[in-house]
Amino acid sequence: MKKFLPSLMCALVICISAVTFGACGETTYSYTELQTEFQQFIDNNKESDTFRVGLFDENDYISIQYDNASMVSAINDTSLQGKTAMFTRLTSNLNSNQAVFEPALKASLMYVTKYISVTPVNDVPVDVSTALYNKFITLRDSAVTFQNNIVKFNILGTDDFEANGGIEQSFLSSLLDSYYNFIVASCDFSLDFIDVCNQYVFADVPDSNAGRVATGKIDRFILERLTESAYLYTTGYLSTFYDQTLVSGSDEYFTSLNTSATLNQFLQTYLTYEVALSDFEMKYEESVISQPEQNVISAYRSAVNYQNLYNVGLNTFNYCIERSGDMTVNLDEEFDADSTEQAYQEIISRFLSNEYVNMANYTTNILFYVSQL
Repeated sequence: MKKFLPSLMCALVICISAVTFGACGETTYSYTELQTEFQQFIDNNKESDTFRVGLFDENDYISIQYDNASMVSAINDTSLQGKTAMFTRLTSNLNSNQAVFEPALKASLMYVTKYISVTPVNDVPVDVSTALYNKFITLRDSAVTFQNNIVKFNILGTDDFEANGGIEQSFLSSLLDSYYNFIVASCDFSLDFIDVCNQYVFADVPDSNAGRVATGKIDRFILERLTESAYLYTTGYLSTFYDQTLVSGSDEYFTSLNTSATLNQFLQTYLTYEVALSDFEMKYEESVISQPEQNVISAYRSAVNYQNLYNVGLNTFNYCIERSGDMTVNLDEEFDADSTEQAYQEIISRFLSNEYVNMANYTTNILFYVSQL
């Protein structure tokens, strides 16, 4: 027994030590491993002559490729029949109310792809990097499922494709489910990635003596809001109709509401002035600030000030969305003053109509002044 006790104590010490760095037997990951694996994920999923289910373009931004020419024609079909077949929802056209999936996915990952390679100014604790890596695994797995559903259409072939065919609609149903899950996983990972960056990756550099904002700070602020916008749109809007269609008059009801407009316009504005913003921020050391440059800085500060009110609404949105249950639109539902669920949904709806739109406007206003430089 005397020989057993030291062995037992040793085993306990080993297990306690393992718990300190992760549960016994649990795999841990460093932040560097996450960076390497995520970049590999991007590189492995760029379209090439031998790989026709690409996810990323040359800028490391989302760009979904479809290799079935008949499917591409269905995606571009803007007739009512085309809209109700729902292939049109796969379009990447930011000016179309049918663009309900790809812009959200693209917006949700732009912060990550832009800043994943930055070396942190502080060590990222292993429990933090491991938790983030595990969310990346979920993201990567959802991407594989999504790609496998695209491959079904490539195997089906161009000549055999019929947009309203039973097989095609079955394949599309699986594709839309996996697309939605891919976006949800992307938002979940990206929002946590932003939190990690704010705590460990970037230093809080002060304004210059002349009053210029630290290089990259405005860009990161805009991309944070863009990521949140993707999350809010996906949770508050896309979740309610991504796999449903309904004819109303001469249009498809859900997409005719154009609930993707705020996000898509936000994304389009950023992409248009991304380089101009970078050029402006590189002037951090210059002492003289012109009036057009001051307008950019003032617009940024106004957006930051509005964030205090916006965050209150965001926290309330998250509280209500967790308790509201199914947000799917029910056109036959009657108002019930005693319904707690309807009260939550009304709060969610008001946030999406007000603070959500206002923050997008505040943020794109920064880019408007960038366009005037």
